[in-house]
Amino acid sequence: MLINEAKRGHISPRDIFVAMMLLNLLHSLIEDTLLILLIGADFMTIFWGRIAFAVTVIGILVFVLKRMDESTCRKYFYKKISD
Repeated sequence: MLINEAKRGHISPRDIFVAMMLLNLLHSLIEDTLLILLIGADFMTIFWGRIAFAVTVIGILVFVLKRMDESTCRKYFYKKISD
C-alpha cells in the first residue's frame, strides 16, 4: 500500500522515508519480545522499552530531516521507485 501511494505521488519522499524507518524499527516487535522472554526478561519492560526507543529514534530523525535541505535529503536518503 505504501509503495502504491508513493508511485502515485500521494505521499512525500520524506514521509515515505520516515514510515519505512519506523517499520524497520518495529517490524519484529512481537517475535523478538517473545524470544527475549525465553531468557527471562520482563515482558512490559522489553515491549514498552522497544516502542519508546523506536518513537524516540523516529522523533530525532524527523527533527534532523526537517532541518536538512531537500536536495541533500534526495541525494542521500531518497531513491526514486522504478516501475
